[in-house]
Amino acid sequence: MMQFSQLELIDHLKDAALNNPLIELEPPRSVNDQQPTWVMPVSFGDPDMPSIDQWASDGQSVSLHAHLLWQANIAGLPEKDYELILALIDFIDDTGLLSMPVSEITESLAKDQSEHVSLSKRLRKVLEKLQTFEPVGVGAESIQQCLLIQLQCFHDTDPDFYLARHLLKDHFQSIGQSNLRELSVQLGVSMTSLKRAFGLIQRLNPHPAASFGVLSGHHIVPDVYIHPKPCSKSATWMVTLNTTHIPSLTFNQTFEQLWPHASSTDKVYLRKQHNNAKALMEGLALRHHTIVRVAEILASHQQDYLSHGPSALRPLTQKEVANKLGVHVSTISRALKDKYAQTPQGLIQLKNFLSGALAHSDQGTIGTKAISALIAQMVQTEDHEQPLTDQIICSRLADKGVKIARRTVAKYRAELGITDSKRRKAQYSWQHSENGHDY
Repeated sequence: MMQFSQLELIDHLKDAALNNPLIELEPPRSVNDQQPTWVMPVSFGDPDMPSIDQWASDGQSVSLHAHLLWQANIAGLPEKDYELILALIDFIDDTGLLSMPVSEITESLAKDQSEHVSLSKRLRKVLEKLQTFEPVGVGAESIQQCLLIQLQCFHDTDPDFYLARHLLKDHFQSIGQSNLRELSVQLGVSMTSLKRAFGLIQRLNPHPAASFGVLSGHHIVPDVYIHPKPCSKSATWMVTLNTTHIPSLTFNQTFEQLWPHASSTDKVYLRKQHNNAKALMEGLALRHHTIVRVAEILASHQQDYLSHGPSALRPLTQKEVANKLGVHVSTISRALKDKYAQTPQGLIQLKNFLSGALAHSDQGTIGTKAISALIAQMVQTEDHEQPLTDQIICSRLADKGVKIARRTVAKYRAELGITDSKRRKAQYSWQHSENGHDY
């Protein structure tokens, strides 16, 4: 069960209940509820911490508004930004999009004209944070922007990311009915690349909250919440398991009633099913416990990342996490597979907390993902007329104390889904060829 995603786990539990008459499924319960005596005792963080289900106790009935409020409360925002994000949440409709343009929201919140410009900038910044909440894309001003946010979040390392983004930004009105061959000629790209880019777009959800509360293939649910510890002066992070959608397992009470009257053959069957049920329950508790412990180690090691973003990632490997937990590295691999954390930095895959290391002239070592973040930042701010070559990026990293070869820069760039400087120059020309909006 360790390697299951939440959706796979729920299907597995349902199948087990169908095949074992001694298992009953109960609605999801708070992580602070009393665990049955036969389940391994597990401590989930601070006992004084309010339940994770304070805002989201039932995946089927909780409102989008309540779910967003919960995330706002764990985001660790400054008081002024927190007030703005609460205001923005009130302007989100049932599909997850803003019900009016940001300019109009600014007008409604500004006390006077002198405050308008500064408030507009702050509101935009806070809105960007809100749009990283789960479900990703919530708070977008349009379907187009919603799709762009999801594309950036889920597929930014895909080799076809930039072409898909160009299609959404500059050909949004026509991609639904355009002839692919005409687009291929117009953009100067192969049909194969164009079809792959369309495939990425088709995997996005234009209405992020339309099926809110129901797990689906397009709905990524955080397995844990990593949030600041209440009333803590320092940046102390804690982990809370998200049991919003996961049912609890209990024994069917008729077992004890059937046992005294069962034949010897039936007792063999009942004993086998009883043992299978108990093993499943204990396995589920162990899964929860391991995921929380792994997330606690990740959060403790990557405190700067949680506060400042990818450029602050420190070196950390699966083996180091395994050594700290005293388990085999394969256990860590399974615990990280398809698991997500809702954090102040947005919805993040747990495996993204890990990073290799390279030499640094001042720090000794620096995380490879921090280097990738620096490369991405350089490319994002480069001159579109003269994009940075790998050698120039290599030289600039050297100026920052990072010892890295040009071929390594090319490798990290490719892993980020960033094309070489010549192709980027062509991609930038696409952006100027149409009158699309830049989000």
